[in-house]
Amino acid sequence: FIEQTLFGIINKISSEDQSGMKQLESVVSLLLGVMSLLLLWYGRNRAARGMTLWSVGYVIGIMCNTLPVDGTLGVVFLLMSDLFFVLARIGFYLMADSLVGTSFSARTRMLFHTAFIVFLTVGVAQPLVGTAMLIRRALFEKIGVLDDRIFAYWEDIDYSIRSALAGFRNVMVFDTSIYHPGKATIAAPDTVKPHYYYLMTRNEIMMWRSFCSPKQVLKAAFWVLRRQLRQIMRMPNNATGLDAMLSGLWDGLRGIGGGYDPKRRMPTPFRQLLARYPDLWLRILDAGH
Repeated sequence: FIEQTLFGIINKISSEDQSGMKQLESVVSLLLGVMSLLLLWYGRNRAARGMTLWSVGYVIGIMCNTLPVDGTLGVVFLLMSDLFFVLARIGFYLMADSLVGTSFSARTRMLFHTAFIVFLTVGVAQPLVGTAMLIRRALFEKIGVLDDRIFAYWEDIDYSIRSALAGFRNVMVFDTSIYHPGKATIAAPDTVKPHYYYLMTRNEIMMWRSFCSPKQVLKAAFWVLRRQLRQIMRMPNNATGLDAMLSGLWDGLRGIGGGYDPKRRMPTPFRQLLARYPDLWLRILDAGH
């Protein structure tokens, strides 16, 4: 009943739906006598900041368009009594069977390039990638809420790193699953909104700026550029998406946050060089990798 009620509401509202948010808050208030749980859907930290007011002990963070599998939250509720359980990702999505990305070592504070094959084979790792999180109140109190500057797409990895650096464990729950449909950046890249390309590019660089030296940030920017050059080659006729992607790269290097502004573009000489000859620059970067 609890799962059906919460997800029945959450699947119908967005973070901008004030009446829906009030309805959710009302339902959560009724449930607090049963469990210290609050549902968060990345609504700009509103729910997280309300934790003190409602005296809740945990927050579940999910994306608005996730599709919960029946019964999966029950496993998470049981784990809430585990003193060592701190932060969990429920489910994950893959491009084919692996995803090549960047990772971070809290011990050495070094940025490195890695390939996650089916992501994880053990229950504890950092950082974690997925569509839902269970976050202990103690973690919010120690490191604060999700970083508004990098909403969206990278705030979860940022939070995983901050959690690990603060001495908490990041744990994957393999017995649960939530389906999060990915963007068709490969199969149908022209159907993806420009702001996605901008935020995905910009926010990755912004995230690494918080943890790494300028030299490491530059290295991360080259990784992002290599990946996005491949994306540019998939969408030669999508000028709007291309501009958004390059603007995201430029703003990330400059540390400019906020929403996507189509008028704020990468300078023309750089934009033309990258847009006209992506295969050339990709070969150059690959040769120096």
